[in-house]
Order: sequence, then C-alpha cells, then structure tokens
Amino acid sequence: MRPTFGRSIFTTFLATVAPLFLRATAVMLAFTMIHIPSSFGSGVPTDSRPDTKITRPVNLKLPANFAWISPTAGQVFATGSTQTLVWSGGDPSWTVDLLLINVDLWRVVRGGPPGPTANDGTESWTVPATLPAGTYQMYVQNTQRTDWKYGFHFEVVATLDSDTDGIDDDLDNCPLVANPGQADLDGDGIGDVCDTELSVAGAIASVTDSVNDLPGKVNTTALLNMLTNALSEFQGGDNHTATVHLGNFITQVGNNKKISTADKATLIAAVQAIIDAINGGTAGKQGAQSDALALELPETLLLAQNYPNPFNPQTTIRFDLPESSYVTLRVYDMMGREIQALADGTLAAGIHEARFDATGLPSGSYIYQLTTPQGVFTKMMMLLK
Repeated sequence: MRPTFGRSIFTTFLATVAPLFLRATAVMLAFTMIHIPSSFGSGVPTDSRPDTKITRPVNLKLPANFAWISPTAGQVFATGSTQTLVWSGGDPSWTVDLLLINVDLWRVVRGGPPGPTANDGTESWTVPATLPAGTYQMYVQNTQRTDWKYGFHFEVVATLDSDTDGIDDDLDNCPLVANPGQADLDGDGIGDVCDTELSVAGAIASVTDSVNDLPGKVNTTALLNMLTNALSEFQGGDNHTATVHLGNFITQVGNNKKISTADKATLIAAVQAIIDAINGGTAGKQGAQSDALALELPETLLLAQNYPNPFNPQTTIRFDLPESSYVTLRVYDMMGREIQALADGTLAAGIHEARFDATGLPSGSYIYQLTTPQGVFTKMMMLLK
C-alpha cells in the first residue's frame, strides 16, 4: 500500500527534527548540573555563601603580593572614628577593592571603604556609627581578581579610650596620652600633655602658688628654689637644666612625708606637664632633652617602644639610663635619612622621655635609634594620619 501524503510529511519530520530536539535537551540538562559559584576567582566570602572555600590562583608574573600594614593585629577602632588603612604590594597601575569582613559571621558586610580605588597603599575610612561591635578584618583585591590579601583582625567598639585612663576619647582633653587628673593649666580645654601652647612661665607661676598654699608644717623653701631656678634656666634657653630642676622638684615632693597624697598628685602632675611642654617644643625646640622622672634609678639600659603607636602626629619615646652617659636619640625614615635628633648630649642617670612631633611628615614607618657608650638600640614606629 502506498503511504498517504500526510503520513510522508510526519515521517520526514521525525527523521530530521526529533534528533536535533533530543540533542538540545541533553545539552540543557548537562548545563543545569554545573554549579558556578558567585565568588569564582575572587576568594572573597559572600553573603549567600559564607563558607565558600578559598583557593588562591597561581600567577608567577605578579610584581608583588599584597601585604597589610594597618589595621594592626588587635587594634581597636571606635564607631564614628576616622582611620587610615595602609597596605603595600601589587602593581601601582591597578585599581583595587577594599572590603570589610565580619570575622564572627565570616561574610562581607556593608560599611567598608567605597571603591574601587587606586592602588596607592592608603585609604581613609570612617567607621560607620551603626557598625556592630565585634571582630573584623579588611580585604584588598585588584579588580582583575588575580591577587588579594586578608588583613589582621581588629576590634570595633562603641567607644574608645586610647590612653586607658577611664575617660572616653570624645570626653578626654588629651585622648592619646594619659593626663593625670586631666590637668589643664592654661584652661583652654586641651590637656597639658597634649598642649604645645602651654605657657611654661605661667605654669610654673601656678605651681609656685600651689606650693605657697601648702600647710605651714611643710618647708617649702627648697621647692620654691627649684621652681625659680627652672624658670630662670628655661628663660635663658637651657631647656635641659630647666627640666633637671623640675625633675628634682618631683623627687622632693614625692619623698616629702608632710605633703598629703592629694597635693603630691596635683603638684607632680602639674610639673610633669611643664616638663612635657618644654620637651615638646614650647620654647621652639621640639623634642629636646628630657628629664629623669623616676624616684629610683633604673638598673639596666632600655629603649622602650614609643607610645602611642601608631601615632598622629605626636608620640613619646622613653629610654632608661642606669648611669650618666653621652647619648643621641635620632629618628630616621625607611630610606635611612635622618628626620630629627631628639637628644644629643650628656644626660643624667634615670628614666628619660623625648617627644617626637611628626607634623608635616607622611604616613608610614619610621625608625628611632638610641646610641650610647654601651651600645646602639633601634626600634620602629608607625605614623598614621
């Protein structure tokens, strides 16, 4: 029997179109079985896949891997504060993304620096006022997603007390350096330790009045002589001898059993503020010689870590001398160029402090070096603006 015309068309359709349809269906089914993660190639934990396994690509042609400098491990930031993020490495021509990671949740969260930005190694970031307290870390990656680096863990808190004196920074008249009693001798709202405009003459006069007001049983003659001599030496341009007299005043007050504990604290804090003002540049000689501050002489030679660190723009460097020595204390940049000499001369045995003012210097790492007859001691500090 001959097939009808309609059946011939149907048979031809099955023979040509159906195999193509079946093959297309098979390809579509195969693609639905392939999962391409949203963070492919980035190594960044995402909101939808916080447990994404991170695999760093191998690219031997990269000029340098990224490295984080700041925030440092364990650093504490207050919400609302402005911080400087610092990293290094990578190609300077790159643009990069800076992401904020909540370590507890292991996910990228909102509130990080806006991006992308130039790979210049620094970026200002204001910690959002609404950012929950917790542990965080920064993450940098180039926009090509071929190189990245996780930063150190740091803490975010609702308030910050940088000098650990029990007063929040926003209420502290000297937030970066402990200022006993929040002393403010010139009444300008800036703590004496931080106030470079403190009038030395006026401050000594104020302390002199306080000494005169001590109970009559206290022999004030020696104390007043020390203050008079300190003022005379300061006005004559000899900052070092002036601070020696003031240091002796602190020692005498501390040892005087007839002065009450409260009066001792007030007098010592006030005179220490004057010493800091002189060493910080009140007379136009910044970071000059310091005074022996302790009542007992140190047993060993020591160059301490500066505080605060990181700092902006001022920091204090302490060094202990068990005996009188000719010393130099100098600050250098990372290229070995001298920035400033903080001390250069013979200093008495004792605990000494020198103030370094980095106003006008760029953010970065700096080296300070103490040279004595007993040896050379070197440490590093970081300026963050």
